[in-house]
Amino acid sequence: MEVPAGGMARAIYDALRADAQPGGRVRASVEMRGPVVFRAESESLAHLRASLNTALRLAHAARASLESAR
Repeated sequence: MEVPAGGMARAIYDALRADAQPGGRVRASVEMRGPVVFRAESESLAHLRASLNTALRLAHAARASLESAR
């Protein structure tokens, strides 16, 4: 999943980084290369879906918080 973040990239990266820890049932990573890139792998579709939903909610919450502070 790529999130075009503009000037909010660092805050979105920090929000997603907390969920991208190695180990567990989902192997996830987050990188900041222009857009913020979140990668997740799992043998379980349910765990992969839950991880993606969490990442989307975190990215949206970080962006909404920064936009409301403007």
